[in-house]
Amino acid sequence: MSSALEDIKIFIQQNVNVSNSLTRSGDDFVVLRNLQHFFAKKFKEPANVLLYQLILDNAARAEAKCPTAGIKFIKRFASSQIVKSDQGRSDIQTRKSIEDVLIKEVGLSKYCCAIVMEAISMASLGSKISIKKSAVNRTFVESTNGYSFDTKRLLPQNLRLEKPKVICIDGYIESVSEIHHLLEHFAESKNAGLLFVRGMSDDVLHTMKVNIDRGTLQLYPVIVPFDADNINTLVDIAVVSGGDVISHLKGNLISSIEISDIRQVDHAVVNTSHTVIRNVSSQDRVSSHRKFLLKQLEERPEIDSLLRNRIKSITSSYVEVSIAADMNFLSNSQQIDEGIRYVMSLINSKLNPDEVAEQYHEIFNKSVKNLAIDQGGIYTSCLDAIITQ
Repeated sequence: MSSALEDIKIFIQQNVNVSNSLTRSGDDFVVLRNLQHFFAKKFKEPANVLLYQLILDNAARAEAKCPTAGIKFIKRFASSQIVKSDQGRSDIQTRKSIEDVLIKEVGLSKYCCAIVMEAISMASLGSKISIKKSAVNRTFVESTNGYSFDTKRLLPQNLRLEKPKVICIDGYIESVSEIHHLLEHFAESKNAGLLFVRGMSDDVLHTMKVNIDRGTLQLYPVIVPFDADNINTLVDIAVVSGGDVISHLKGNLISSIEISDIRQVDHAVVNTSHTVIRNVSSQDRVSSHRKFLLKQLEERPEIDSLLRNRIKSITSSYVEVSIAADMNFLSNSQQIDEGIRYVMSLINSKLNPDEVAEQYHEIFNKSVKNLAIDQGGIYTSCLDAIITQ
């Protein structure tokens, strides 16, 4: 019987050059690219499952640290050595050299490569780049001035709102009665609005969704995660909107929100994982807030990354890639996402994917030596098991 290591190595050797594969998910087909193809593979034998999962875990970490390092980590098992890029990272400087790497190393089509380069050329250092389906069934790239925040969309559709009102609540909405007066106002006025909150009960969400689906309400709930990265996001959204945050820490009650205190912004886009707001009237306020954060950056280096993310969010630059919703949408969107991540990594990081792949291969070797599996009630070293199986 072959060992687990041999089984997995054979599988990787057979599939390492596959850039796209197709799998079924329910009634739909899904295109898998590069690492996704390997994550779809399932083994049955315990030792194979254990070893393969360890390989995938390290591949995912390598990819998260440096785009293309994950697939290079996988290729390490097919060739027993890191397959190094033709170009060193320091040589990837001109547009032509970047395009060559995107096509040859990352595996992008020339079409997707051109879109990536166009999006990158429009972006500034603090820009966020978003990928979505095109509403007009053609692919285009556009840059807009807007402040982008990490949020969670609660309703299924993407939103594009003109002159919506914005409410920021640093709290959890437990009952419909707390926001009844807000629902009444937005239903009667026919105004569009965004309700940024930390969370809400199923009953509140259901009530809002029913009225939105009926067309009697245009107040849309958006979640701002309560975690270390987003603890001050509501404050930043309020600054951009020209309003204030409703918080029990300041003695505010959700049920006592004054309609006259709710501010309106010029434009807002809500996608799955972020919201973009454009508001010319708050530019001076945002500029002052940014200066305050930059001063904090000098005084509090221990929270450097947190402050930089906040500054980036209130830097007015946003690039949107709209992809034609045809049969190639999934493949094209994945390729463009990979390409953008890779180029942004080149711009913002000194990391070399070959070196990162080798680093995680060493981590894998150390991990597998300390791993044990259950063989009939007896725990055996995973390294011994996969050799002697």
